[in-house]
Amino acid sequence: MKELNLTYTLKKINASGFSGCSSIERIDIPEGVIEIGVAAFGRCSNLKEVKLPNTLEKIGMRAFSGCKSLKEITIPKSVVEIDRDAFQDCAGIKITFSD
Repeated sequence: MKELNLTYTLKKINASGFSGCSSIERIDIPEGVIEIGVAAFGRCSNLKEVKLPNTLEKIGMRAFSGCKSLKEITIPKSVVEIDRDAFQDCAGIKITFSD
């Protein structure tokens, strides 16, 4: 599974929900999701692209830690909380905040 498409009825991605899924390269998180839980995508070492929804409010602790292939991500303006180490061990990642 290289691409992960989630259902539009989803509101939260639970803690460690996809942790360690090294085959995932792209994630399109649908509108309606308000929270990404602790280590939800931790150690997804081949993850290269993540599209975050404009409804997202919280990115949990270590949500994307160890995603070594993730080089760029845009955080929507709806996000009000990014917990510590959310992008730990994502060497050289460029984080942009949308207007």
